Order: sequence, then structure tokens, then C-alpha cells
Amino acid sequence: MSEYKDNFSDYPLRCSKLWRLFQEQAEEAKLDVTFMLMVASGGLAAPWEHLRVQDKHLQLPDHPAFTKKQLADYRKVRDALKETIDAKLTDDDDNRLMSGVKLKNWGYFQVDEAQDIREKAESCGGGLPDQYTGHTLLTLMRNALAHNNVYAYSGGGKVSKGEKQITHLALYSEKRNRVERHDEKGCVEVTYEVPYYRALTLPVDGFQRFLTNWFEELRRCSADVTQAPLSASIADAIDSA
Repeated sequence: MSEYKDNFSDYPLRCSKLWRLFQEQAEEAKLDVTFMLMVASGGLAAPWEHLRVQDKHLQLPDHPAFTKKQLADYRKVRDALKETIDAKLTDDDDNRLMSGVKLKNWGYFQVDEAQDIREKAESCGGGLPDQYTGHTLLTLMRNALAHNNVYAYSGGGKVSKGEKQITHLALYSEKRNRVERHDEKGCVEVTYEVPYYRALTLPVDGFQRFLTNWFEELRRCSADVTQAPLSASIADAIDSA
């Protein structure tokens, strides 16, 4: 296997190639949801660690895979991605992340305790909050995938050969507040409080479409980088699939 050209688009776009090549086989083996979560963990959670757009931090991440030669390309990808992830989420065709996704079938809620997520998830729906952006969505998804905060369930009661089939997912993440306490000697003790959990519910086919849109957006944002070999490798990874 050829070496990775970068850590922010080349690796996830190889995950995209797996997504295109083996979806049908995973479905035939009744492993389609597991396969989807595997690809999302590598192709979404991993690059999001490096592509989170924070205006005050435009330097390369502190990671051994990044070199100064890639700084211009890295910034181009981040700048191109920023417009998409800062936008309010709608399921209009011109929304790059949500095109073809029926947002009315998604849901969002908050609970005080993690054990309450199961009951709440199975009755949740009706869309996302009005000001929900791509950045908010991707951050929650990343946290859920990175910490295995995923609950899979049969929301529609779909049954095949006597077994309920996974139709929906709940992805959840802690809301963490940093708390600093000073002792008598002036030393600072840092702890974190979790006042509530944020959860996203979505149908499996909605996540599948979203994941495809995410890979297409990474491809678009990576298409104009200055290094010709990088552009070529990304195009090959997608077009040969």
C-alpha cells in the first residue's frame, strides 16, 4: 500500500473508498450497521480531530504525520470546509452535508443521566434545533464515535427472520464544565462536572447518506490543494472505487 500523503484528507478518503467498495457485501452479511460505524470512526472522527476549524489555531496540528511542506494545503482544506460546517443544517439540496437527508426523521434531546438515553431515544424525533450547525453535529458525532457512545435500536420494529433489525442510532456526548478549585497553598485542582448529556437520534439510512455526503465534501475541499501528487491520490482513491 502506498504511503499516506496527509492525515487530514488522504486517510479518510481511503476510508471512503472502502465505503463505496464494500457496502453491498456488508449488507449481504448483515453487518451493514457495524461496517458503517467502522468507516465513520476512521473516516469522520479521525480527520475531524485535525480539521476542526478554530480561527485562532491555523498552524499545523502537533502530530508527527504533519510537515511544514503541507501547511498551505492544510489551510486550503480547512478554509474550504469552514463554510460548510459553519452553515445551519437543512435538508435542502444545496446543503452539502444534508443533501438527500430527511431531517424530520432526526432528533435531539438532553438528559441528566446516561441511563435515561435509551427510553428517550426511542420516542424522539421531529428534527434538530433551529440553529444547529454542521460544526455542532460533527463535534457530537466525533465524541460519540470516539467513546463508543452509540445506542443502536429497532425504532420501526422491523423484523427479519424473527429478529428485530437495527433501524436507528442514538449518538450521545457529555456536556462537560471545567471546575477549578484552589487549596490553601494556592495549588489548583481541576475537575469536570457533567450537568447533562446531549444526544442525537437518526435512522440508519440517514446516517449512511450523511456519511456519503461527508466524504464527497472532503473530496471537494481537497481537490484544489497545491501538491499535484496529493490531488491525484485523492482523485484515484475515489474514482477507482
